[in-house]
Amino acid sequence: MKGYDKEYQITNPSKIHYHKLPSGTYILEVIAENSDGQVISSISQTIKVLNFWYHSIWFYLCVFTLVSFVLYKIIQAYINKIKQKNDLQLALYKRMSESEIAALQNQLNPHFVSNVLTSIQSYIVNRSPMEASDYLNSFNKLLRLILESSRNNYLPLRQELLLLNKYLELENLRFHNTLDYQFIIQDDLDLNLEIPSMIIQPFLENAIIHGLNGLKHQPKLLIIFEFKDRIMNIYIHDNGHGIHIQKDGNTLNNTNHHISRGTEITKERMMAFSQQGLYLVSFDYIYPPFFNENGKGTSLMITIIIND
Repeated sequence: MKGYDKEYQITNPSKIHYHKLPSGTYILEVIAENSDGQVISSISQTIKVLNFWYHSIWFYLCVFTLVSFVLYKIIQAYINKIKQKNDLQLALYKRMSESEIAALQNQLNPHFVSNVLTSIQSYIVNRSPMEASDYLNSFNKLLRLILESSRNNYLPLRQELLLLNKYLELENLRFHNTLDYQFIIQDDLDLNLEIPSMIIQPFLENAIIHGLNGLKHQPKLLIIFEFKDRIMNIYIHDNGHGIHIQKDGNTLNNTNHHISRGTEITKERMMAFSQQGLYLVSFDYIYPPFFNENGKGTSLMITIIIND
């Protein structure tokens, strides 16, 4: 076998056998010699050895494609399983967050109603029955808005502003209509934009009860709404007694060192809203305060970042 020097095996007088002959083209030459070693005849035959079908490049390509497809499906199924598990965990986490928000809302509403009822009691004692009746009527309208808002964790800004206006109208009666409050809203701000409900009101309540109540000068309250790049900043400024910030972040009124329960609940609600991922909600105090009259006054900023 020309070009192939490996030994062959003689299986019988008329046959030879090459074991595992590699694929390729060979020339088999058969030579007849006499006893003296002289060539008396020879013949040659070209032999082409083909690969087995499973040794072809197409077979390897098909196997590679099949294995790749199976691996892809296995990996895809694994990823889908993890994603499904994560989706279930997120759904459970979301339901837990919603339950937490609802529970905190159920704490906030009685707190709010209790403060307003205290105002009504004071108003009835010091004012005429007719004015007290008007106060109760305003409180009834506000209470309806509160109950409507408590059904939803998120409300259009328009509805939230209506609630805040009604609340300040009610509190203004307690100040004998001397409360100077003003809303400044960015001109292009979409009032249909949804925000977490009842986030702003507790800070207004805190400013009125612990900041403006009992002032000898005219109480002022300024609320500013700004929106840019999916970030809403809400500024609340008052010219009240001012606050003292504790190390734990709680606020103390300078006059009676009262820790605001409404602020505590609202901080917890902000964390619950942020954990849901749709909104990141936080607040911080601003120094010096906007009014800064005689070193008094309080300013804070509520930040709502819209993720989706």
